[in-house]
Amino acid sequence: MVFLTQVVTATDFGISSDEKIGQGNEISLNTTNIPISQDISESARDAVKLSDGTLLVYNGTFDPNLSVYSNNVWSDLTFSGWSTVNNGTYGGIASDNRFVWVTDMRTFGDPEDELHGIVQFDLEGQVPDVRFADNIEPIDLTLGKDGLLYALYPGGSPSGRYVDVYNPNDASFIKTISLADIFGHTAHRSIAVDENSNMYIADWDGDLQMIDSEGNILSTLDVGGSLYDVDIVDGKIISGDRFGKVYIADLQLQNYQEYLSSDLNSGFDDSGVFILGDSVDTSNIIIDYIFADDFE
Repeated sequence: MVFLTQVVTATDFGISSDEKIGQGNEISLNTTNIPISQDISESARDAVKLSDGTLLVYNGTFDPNLSVYSNNVWSDLTFSGWSTVNNGTYGGIASDNRFVWVTDMRTFGDPEDELHGIVQFDLEGQVPDVRFADNIEPIDLTLGKDGLLYALYPGGSPSGRYVDVYNPNDASFIKTISLADIFGHTAHRSIAVDENSNMYIADWDGDLQMIDSEGNILSTLDVGGSLYDVDIVDGKIISGDRFGKVYIADLQLQNYQEYLSSDLNSGFDDSGVFILGDSVDTSNIIIDYIFADDFE
């Protein structure tokens, strides 16, 4: 009976990999097929779930779509010049249920593909979709549970050396954080942020690292994989790696459990895993502008 109770209360999470989205827990995942973005079969990247269950997918690389799955129907949005470099880990998406933010990098297929920054979509269509932060080429972003928008950049090698922080209400710039100065190394690939502005950084060398709003390193956990993505879901730190593994850790990064996506559902082929993040309700969040003085 104790075992059954543990199963019922298992961590709820979702992943995107191999052109599928899986939702469930450590026992099994129910999958939904993601439509192919282009005839050249560009791979889907990151994904987020809105509070009403709608799924949003960063779908593709050089010519991506924002693929929306609602009421069992897929639809697509796009934006002129939006693209990302075809590195398996690049591409980030976040949402507050109305607005959606995606990373945008410089590529060279068409003249407008050289534009870069953060693209904002309005799902309600009340304001025009826009690009901002056009001085950076982010590889991942997250809407922190503190209500701020965090963008990790640049690509290339070494990658992920900086994080820029924005107020998502007006796209105003707040601060640049140098991860290279804090950690003394780079190869950071993904970021998640809790309600206290603690940052969780996922690294290509398999480390999950936690820093506070003053830039102090609070915890490091080596899970051993080449990490693609990290999110805070259901009160846990959940990350995915290059070879189809999912890692579920506590918020203090003291312990973790490891799962293979193909064991959770045979439809997955153990390729790179992005975590299905949750949208963040920012309606009751008061942004603390003292944060603008952190990391000085």
